[in-house]
Amino acid sequence: MLSGCRNNSAAGNALWARGFSARPGTTAAAAGVAVDARGNVFVAGLFHGEIDVGLGPLRSSSPQGYASDDLVVLKLDPLGAPRWAHHYPHVSRAALAVDPSGGIVVTGAVYGDSDFGGGLVASSATHAELFFFKLDDAGQHVFSRRFASDSHVLANSVAVSPQGDITIAGSLAGSIDVGGGVLVKDCCGYDLFVAGFDAEGKHRFSLTSGSEGGVDLYSPALAALSDGGVVVSANFSGSISFGGLGVTAPPQPEPKTQFERHFGAPIVSNIFLARLDPKGHIVWSKQPGSSGDQSLRAVAADGAGRVLVWGESNGPVDFGLGPLTGERTDFVLASVNVDGKTAWAKRFTGKTLLIPATQHAHRMAAGAGATAVAGRVAGRVDWGAGQLSGDGDTFIARFSTDGRHNWSKVLPSTVNAYVEGLAIDAAGNVIAAGTFTGDVDLGGAKLSALRPGGPSTSSTALADSDAFIVKFAAR
Repeated sequence: MLSGCRNNSAAGNALWARGFSARPGTTAAAAGVAVDARGNVFVAGLFHGEIDVGLGPLRSSSPQGYASDDLVVLKLDPLGAPRWAHHYPHVSRAALAVDPSGGIVVTGAVYGDSDFGGGLVASSATHAELFFFKLDDAGQHVFSRRFASDSHVLANSVAVSPQGDITIAGSLAGSIDVGGGVLVKDCCGYDLFVAGFDAEGKHRFSLTSGSEGGVDLYSPALAALSDGGVVVSANFSGSISFGGLGVTAPPQPEPKTQFERHFGAPIVSNIFLARLDPKGHIVWSKQPGSSGDQSLRAVAADGAGRVLVWGESNGPVDFGLGPLTGERTDFVLASVNVDGKTAWAKRFTGKTLLIPATQHAHRMAAGAGATAVAGRVAGRVDWGAGQLSGDGDTFIARFSTDGRHNWSKVLPSTVNAYVEGLAIDAAGNVIAAGTFTGDVDLGGAKLSALRPGGPSTSSTALADSDAFIVKFAAR
């Protein structure tokens, strides 16, 4: 069953927490989280082995050593009790978003044959292919789509507008046709693609970034806007052309050491974000980074005409209000109005290296007059109204819409813990989904990946990793 506990409602405390109860030898990880208007929580997770999300055991069907895991999609009520779950094999990445009818849209990459509820789709492809499907609020299949490609296609982010329009962003290594003609990777590495569909899954637009460089494989992120458009962000190197927009990153640094001269200097990335209208045309764009290495980890729309941007930079970054500078890798948080004008931008400087979370989307959320971010901190970071310290630990922080710090907390673990998705409900509570190994303290709610029934030499055994879902009080 789902393991769990409850706590008090003081600001930032865990109201409830749940684990996937991964069995010994099982790998389980959260991939994303979303919340509907009534406070119901939807979670996407990947696993290999056996888990129990509270509705009976689920066993993966992907062979050991296979390139993919199995996908579980789970609905919890506002108190964290499981309502339904569905299980799909051979999925390597996943993201999800709530649609205005109370259902969800799930996207990702799938290997081999698949059936997302609309019937078996046979495939002999040995690479990852794009899919998305829609479930209603009862978990029933509405429609599903899968697109053949000649090389890997990874879906990193999905956004659903108030009108129900669906937009997917990801990374493309070859060519694919999602309904509007063939999209072809231009040069090296991966290109960014963005594809729009209506509420019934029919193609609206699709475009890709021709490049002489490439995009960071896991960086594309989306935020849905009230007019049906989106804001898209990505990290890139070299030069890219996206929807008629041409951006060029600063030159790569020259090798400084004998090792770098032999193997090459580390590749540094730059950042851009752009607003697309409902037809996929660019309304405005920004390239805040200059020299140094910058990464945007997530974008989120708060429903009140603001887009929040979260990432890190070890060089100057300027969102339009003047450069923000620092001497090391610092966190960057900015609020950009839907007209492209920046409302505010902040750089949070630490005393040592700061490491925003893992390279996956969904580490930021906005809504109900708040913004939540997640990352990892080694040392001390000053939010301007309170400090937070950690030793490579994962943290969650909540801010008001003007960038004022509300609360923040480290999630200590005996091995590792990562936040893979964030959401904010209508009451301003923060819901986080993540992955941990060993024990983790989720703001007073403690979970353990140690399970009874281990090897004969021990009374317990360690799951390779387990997933958690936790709900933190607003304030």
